[in-house]
Amino acid sequence: FQWHEVGKFLSSHKDKPLVNHFINYLEKHSMHMDMTLKPSDLLAMENLQRIHIWINKTLDKSKHAFNQHFGGIIDPRVVKEFHQQVQDQNRFCIYAKECIVGNGHSEILFAIDLEGCAVVQVYLEQKHPAFKTFMDLAEKGMNELKAEQLEGGGRLVAQLNLAQLINDDSAEQKLHEWFLKQFDSVSKFILSTKDELNWKEELIQLSAKHIPQE
Repeated sequence: FQWHEVGKFLSSHKDKPLVNHFINYLEKHSMHMDMTLKPSDLLAMENLQRIHIWINKTLDKSKHAFNQHFGGIIDPRVVKEFHQQVQDQNRFCIYAKECIVGNGHSEILFAIDLEGCAVVQVYLEQKHPAFKTFMDLAEKGMNELKAEQLEGGGRLVAQLNLAQLINDDSAEQKLHEWFLKQFDSVSKFILSTKDELNWKEELIQLSAKHIPQE
């Protein structure tokens, strides 16, 4: 048996707390899903190649600017991590990691997620010693960037609903400009919090090149 078959069998017993908890665990780890093929699935298959190309071209257009802002980028699309990002995080992304020095994961990322949003975020793992300070500072926001608490961490994030760009001939350029605006906002956040957070020195230097100092 596969896990989704076990989940399907147990679904009729979800009224039992232990069974419901187990099914929630399977769903959380993408081990349980409805395997019934639906018309919407066939439509998604027909458009899969086109949307894959569209997302890659969109990210590539802003990749150089992201590298200029934050350096040391990782592009999961060209490494083994690609499958993990799509399956577990539901997104195509490019990111820079170890942005805030300390024991715990940190990253600056831009992405197209498969729920139909463009995303720019600064993420910090909860176990990082600077987590509380980061979230307190993030609560103040920075332009479109807003604080969000997540399971196991937190982020300063801006999101753009791609539905706003449907049938817009200039959508590619508008999305690129939106990404650039958010990159600048992240750089401003870095510079405004450099005394409170132990940002990687390269990030401070790169941010200072893009944001005029008052």
